[in-house]
Parts: sequence; structure tokens; C-alpha cells
Amino acid sequence: MAELASRGLGWALVPRQIARYPPFREDLTRLADESLSTPPVIEVETVRRRNNVSSPIAQWLQRTLGERFRNHRLR
Repeated sequence: MAELASRGLGWALVPRQIARYPPFREDLTRLADESLSTPPVIEVETVRRRNNVSSPIAQWLQRTLGERFRNHRLR
């Protein structure tokens, strides 16, 4: 996303450490927090095969992402 935005193909919300990465830092502009009235809704989905049992790490990842995003939304 940062690369597309740095080439002028739209805009993106990217973490500060990515925006400061040398290939992007000269071409991205940081907006003031006041410029963003409300945070955008970000949807995160996981995809898995139906015929395979998820590994323990995949189960952990899906559970953790769900918890983190639910908790963040409630703040």
C-alpha cells in the first residue's frame, strides 16, 4: 500500500515505521490527526481450507486477531 501511495496511486494509512522506510519517506505525507475525523473501519478476515484442520498456530492467530480487533473497536 505504501508503494502504491508513494507512486501517486491513491492514499493509505500505513504504520509510521513503514512511512519512514527510505524508499517511501520522501514521497509520503503525514496528515495531521485532526485531518482524520473518524478512524476508518478496517476489516480483517482469515481464509482457510474447509477440508483441513487448522494447525495450533493458525487457531491461535485467528483467535488473537479476533480478540485484538474486537477490543480495539470497543475503545
